[in-house]
Amino acid sequence: MSANLLEHINYTDAKLSDLDKIFKLELNSYDHPWTIGILRDCLVNHYDFYKAEYNNNLIGYIISKISIYETHILNLTVSEDYRQKGIATDLLEMIFAKCYIMNSLNIFLETRVDNTPAIKLYEKHNFRRISIRKNYYQTSDGKQDAIIFKKILS
Repeated sequence: MSANLLEHINYTDAKLSDLDKIFKLELNSYDHPWTIGILRDCLVNHYDFYKAEYNNNLIGYIISKISIYETHILNLTVSEDYRQKGIATDLLEMIFAKCYIMNSLNIFLETRVDNTPAIKLYEKHNFRRISIRKNYYQTSDGKQDAIIFKKILS
C-alpha cells in the first residue's frame, strides 16, 4: 500500500452497528480474543473506541478509557494485511489528542512480553516500561507475562 492510499483511511468513532466487524477482526487477530460481550460492553459504556476503515472495510481499532487523571489503552488491533503502515500510530494519536483535551497526562497499557512489534511501537511513542504483570495473558500453554508501559504527556 502506498502512502497515497493511507490518505484514504477513514478514522471515526466505533458504533454498536460495527460490532460484528470488530469481533471478526478480533477473532482473526488473536489466539485468545476478547468476547463479543466485552467488545459490546466497551461500546455501550462509551469507552473511547475508534475504528479505521479502508474502502468500507474495518482494518483496525483502538479501545481506551480516558479519564481526567489517567488513561488506559485496553486494545489496539490492526488487520495483519495493514500492519506496519502507520495505522496503529494514527489510532494512538487519536487517543493522545483526546487525552490532551481532557488533561489526562498519564497513559498506561500492557502488552505481551514477546510482542516485539507492539513493544517497538510503544517505545517509538515514548512509552516506558514500568513493571511486569505476571501471568496476565492466557496462552495455549498456560499464562504469559505482560509488560506494563506508561507514557507521560507533556
